[in-house]
Amino acid sequence: MKVLIADGSVMVTDRVLTLLDQIPNIELLGPTSDAHDTLESIRLYNPEILIVDVCIPGAKVMELLPTIRQEQPGAILIILTNFDYPEYRKPLEILGADLCLDKSHEFILLFRIVHELARISFDTDGPVAITGLRKQLAPAKLRVGLPCSLLELTGSSVSA
Repeated sequence: MKVLIADGSVMVTDRVLTLLDQIPNIELLGPTSDAHDTLESIRLYNPEILIVDVCIPGAKVMELLPTIRQEQPGAILIILTNFDYPEYRKPLEILGADLCLDKSHEFILLFRIVHELARISFDTDGPVAITGLRKQLAPAKLRVGLPCSLLELTGSSVSA
């Protein structure tokens, strides 16, 4: 499963890469640091999961969402934001984001979601499984039982 990370912050990108690198059966793409490179990488690699910063340099994500959805309609689109307010998340979801996660405290949730997507995609028919998981994302947002540690998720000695 291909995962593209697009964020202008090296610190955020490094943290996301470190977390997601623990997940089997995924190929980490990027990171890209601006809107132009992000769109080019989407066209070139056809990722199944897109993790995009709400303030990616070069464009506002609200302007990018329709293009991203047009280029990669079947991908799971996760927006990372520092604006953790329903009135901000709702328009992003209307424009095509599957999930909006707060950069300040939902990195473990990001790990859980990508881990589950990779597991389902590997164990079953990927596109069908992802469509089913997308339906589950909408009502529940997979927020039950947080925060948790990577130890609980992976059984490894890695911690968040």
